[in-house]
Amino acid sequence: MASLTKTAFLSKWASLFADNSTRNISEEDMRDFRQDIADSFLNTADRNVSTAMVIMSDYDASTNLFPGDGSGSASDGSIKKGDTFPVIVAGTPGGFLADVGTWLVSRTNSPGQTVANWRFLL
Repeated sequence: MASLTKTAFLSKWASLFADNSTRNISEEDMRDFRQDIADSFLNTADRNVSTAMVIMSDYDASTNLFPGDGSGSASDGSIKKGDTFPVIVAGTPGGFLADVGTWLVSRTNSPGQTVANWRFLL
């Protein structure tokens, strides 16, 4: 299977799920649907992540920096993989827009200011 855009995914599956009252979706279509979801919406780099997200304090991104040590979930305040910071003031940490409502998620322990160590959830 190949990764589908959101529009292509909806277009492909809308006719089968438009009216669920018939319940006539074949086993083959369900397998294909499941594979399309996996291919299109799961980030390959994150498929093996087993760390739970830990919601931390609200974050003011107007400093244009990622959250720093002292704001994480470790006993010493360092940031751990999975620490998640909801943005309440927009900014551009790492040069990327983090608007109000964005969540910054650490992908590693002690991520520092390295963009690759952070995930932006919109």
